[in-house]
Amino acid sequence: MEEIIGSMFMGLLLLVIYAIAVTVIGFFFSHVFNKKYPNLSAGWIMALPTLHIVNGVGLFWVVMYIVYGFAFAPSVEHKIGDEIVGHFFISFLALLFVAITTVLLIYRGLNFTKTSYKKLKKSSIIATFIVVITTLICLIFDIFASLEVFVFFLTSHGTIIALIVYVQLKYNEQLQQMYATTDGETYEHTVYNGVRNISKSLSSLIPNVSLSSKQDIKNCPYCGEKILAVAVKCKHCGEWLPKEQEVKKKLIPCSVCGEEIEEGTRICPYCNEEVNQ
Repeated sequence: MEEIIGSMFMGLLLLVIYAIAVTVIGFFFSHVFNKKYPNLSAGWIMALPTLHIVNGVGLFWVVMYIVYGFAFAPSVEHKIGDEIVGHFFISFLALLFVAITTVLLIYRGLNFTKTSYKKLKKSSIIATFIVVITTLICLIFDIFASLEVFVFFLTSHGTIIALIVYVQLKYNEQLQQMYATTDGETYEHTVYNGVRNISKSLSSLIPNVSLSSKQDIKNCPYCGEKILAVAVKCKHCGEWLPKEQEVKKKLIPCSVCGEEIEEGTRICPYCNEEVNQ
């Protein structure tokens, strides 16, 4: 019983050391973030990678401890059992993956304007998933090692897992708010906006031709009906139309509706009444 209580006490002591390390490292990265983005709060954006950094240091310590046990203290291997081999491989692989994902998470967090919301969120979830899964696997190995070792790691690692999951949820919330505050001004959005602006500029250089515009339709000088501007023969009265340069257009008001029509028009195209010349 005393050994179990001692293991719990050592687990709590490990949590205190963990909290101090998180505070110191988190303060440093928060200072860097706030210096780069003074209008934004670092908050959970830097808290999550800080947790992963401390976890990575812990994994490194475990790996080095096992290597030391194999190299300089073979009795440690016989004392703990074959489970230490599983600890070594799990911790070593986890250390590699956590180091890679955490570096990406820090870089993208400090340069979030150059990456997308989905990529940054995906990096955080992958890092958290690796830490949680490897910690749970190590706890399973601890069950077969000894009760004291299991209680020690359960007290510390169980609390750390709960903390990481909570920080991950808060990280997702603040990440979404951060991108909404900056109007999504990421690298991908900037490229998209640039292409869209270029497209608009090119579109403004191309004339907009519409068959329904008044410039593409004219009135027949003989019957007054509307015909295409490029027509050479009226489809209503069958008269051949003179060339544009030969037609001297003179506008007169319609005697019925008052709209301006071409001189010589017999039927007003607006009121469809006969025009008195």
